[in-house]
Amino acid sequence: MKKRSPIKMSFLAALLIFVGFLPLFGILLFMDNKAMTTFFIILSIVMVSSGLILHFVYVRCPHCGSYLGRIMGSKCPFCGKNIEK
Repeated sequence: MKKRSPIKMSFLAALLIFVGFLPLFGILLFMDNKAMTTFFIILSIVMVSSGLILHFVYVRCPHCGSYLGRIMGSKCPFCGKNIEK
């Protein structure tokens, strides 16, 4: 299985979380329709949850497997190896 770049996965997860909040603005258009409001809330929760899961699962050092979190340098702070290789 191909190793994914933690920096690219972090960007993708942040994008998914950001886009996940956009359906909440759809609630403003459909305030009187309870079904559409519920749909937008569920859609938002699913997208934000997916982004968080993606972040916690794939933003790891490809060598030692340590969670990098918001640490995005060129080297892993735990093992010292290059993250992009």
